[in-house]
Amino acid sequence: MIKKCIILSSLILSGFSILFGQSQEEIISYNIFAKNENHFSRAKDFYKNFEIDSAITTLQKIKCINDGCRFKNYFLSKYYSKLDSSKSYDYLKLSVSQGQRLIYIVDEFPYEINFTELKRIENDYLNSLNFDVIKALSEACSRDRLIRKNWNKLHHTKAYKMELLRIDSLNQKLLDSIYCNYGWPGYSLIGSVYGLSDLGLSPDPILLLLHSDEEYIKKYIKPVREACESDEES
Repeated sequence: MIKKCIILSSLILSGFSILFGQSQEEIISYNIFAKNENHFSRAKDFYKNFEIDSAITTLQKIKCINDGCRFKNYFLSKYYSKLDSSKSYDYLKLSVSQGQRLIYIVDEFPYEINFTELKRIENDYLNSLNFDVIKALSEACSRDRLIRKNWNKLHHTKAYKMELLRIDSLNQKLLDSIYCNYGWPGYSLIGSVYGLSDLGLSPDPILLLLHSDEEYIKKYIKPVREACESDEES
């Protein structure tokens, strides 16, 4: 999430590489992202070497928001399963409440899991999302990916350019409509971009925005920044 905000801001406000022209806050955010990647890599190494306490301590250093917390807490539940089944299950419930899908919970926990309880928690999370917006954004992203798949072969043809403009215009009208009704489609509205991939859904408003013209993107710089600052970027 943090990385997406930095990329978007950099493309419009600086036009240089990812760190040029950024505010101090953005550079700090990017450094946090890099440190988190390092912590997670080290935690996995500790776990592979059966150094469970070190794996847990390292994982707990990760600073997270939204889907990052779901990811972190799921792995804490996995690591704690070797030491404390009660703590492991608490972290598992927490990760499900943050969007961890039951379909991806593999049989790696050495204790009996109450899937009835977890299913209720999962349903509560899913019911908190707006599936009308999710489906509309997912369809728009599919249109976007499909038309751009043939860019290398067809971008020089008039027919392709006209179709690309039509698709981009359609997707921009959708973003405008969603923003008008809900504000920028953030995490509390649509969840994680890839959190519902098992249902064939991947709502990514940033993808649609980045594939728009510069003037259109500028219109949403402030709302996206505000979404990032309030931990709402999906």
